[in-house]
Parts: sequence; structure tokens; C-alpha cells
Amino acid sequence: MHDYLKAVLTKLSFDRTLFLKELSKSRRWLTSSEWDSLYKWAEQNHQNMLECDASHQAGSIKN
Repeated sequence: MHDYLKAVLTKLSFDRTLFLKELSKSRRWLTSSEWDSLYKWAEQNHQNMLECDASHQAGSIKN
């Protein structure tokens, strides 16, 4: 599931809204440690999706 979600997020990286929505939805299917790993991966590989004017959204996704 973890690798599948990475593939989906990579494909959605063209649209920030879709990316954040899918990242948020992924919490439903992952354990806490898997979620932490996925979020760290997103920070490293798609940092531009998690920052800028919607940084408060990314913060709410993380928490």
C-alpha cells in the first residue's frame, strides 16, 4: 500500500490540491509508522507541494 500511495502521489504532483487531498486520505489506510514514512518521503520528494501559501494545510495533514 505504501508504494502504491507513493506512485499515486507522484502522478498527482502536477496539482497541489489533489496532491494534498490524496495525502490526507492516505492516513486512513496506513499505520502510524507507515504514515510517518510516507510524509517524510513527501517532504523530501515533493516539498514544493507542502509549502508556500497553503503551509497551514500541510501542517494540518501532518497532525
